[in-house]
Formats: sequence, C-alpha cells, structure tokens
Amino acid sequence: MRKSVAQIQKDHPEEYDRFRFHRLPGHMQHGFIDYIFNGTPMGHFGRAVLSNQLVEAFNRADADNTARMRDTAAWLYNYCPTEARGSEEKVAAWEWGGGLFGLWEQAAKEAANVDSTE
Repeated sequence: MRKSVAQIQKDHPEEYDRFRFHRLPGHMQHGFIDYIFNGTPMGHFGRAVLSNQLVEAFNRADADNTARMRDTAAWLYNYCPTEARGSEEKVAAWEWGGGLFGLWEQAAKEAANVDSTE
C-alpha cells in the first residue's frame, strides 16, 4: 500500500520526524522519503548513494548534491535504516520488500499467524 509523502507526514508523524529528512538536500527529500517508507526505487544518484558506490554517486550528482555529499553521507549513517543501504543487494531487497510499510505489514501478518496458532 503505497502512500504519498503528504500522507506519510500526516499518518506517521513520529516515524517521519525520526528520520530527519530535512538534513538532506531539499530536492532529494521526497525521493528518500518515498524510498524509506514505500521502497520506491530512487534515481541513479540516490541508488548509488544507498548502494555505497562513492565514485558513481559523485559521477551522478548535480551541483547541489555534490556540495551536500557530506550531509547526505551523515544522514545515511545516522538515520537511514541499515537494512536499506550499503549494497546493491540490500537496496534491491528493501525495494522488493516495500520499505518500512512492507516490513510493518509483514510483521503484522506474522503476529496474526502466531495469534491464530495459539
């Protein structure tokens, strides 16, 4: 169940605030929000950053992203879930799993299965 950025901010304000998206370049915030919550694939630059491909990230970066690369790296380290970054495989799995909403949905299904077997 994909939600828009506005719907995420409205329905999940605590989770939204926890990720401190305002520390990213403004034009990248919606893409990272959509990726974290929905597992929506990022563009070439975002995917390179998430996959820990430094040279490719700089190659794909626009002027603002190049100037703010330290901020983006700090955000990844401090706020991005480790399951959602670090390698192509982790990024692909995060996308395939539907981001946080996918994780939460899977956890709810598993809890319901445990409850029904007791």
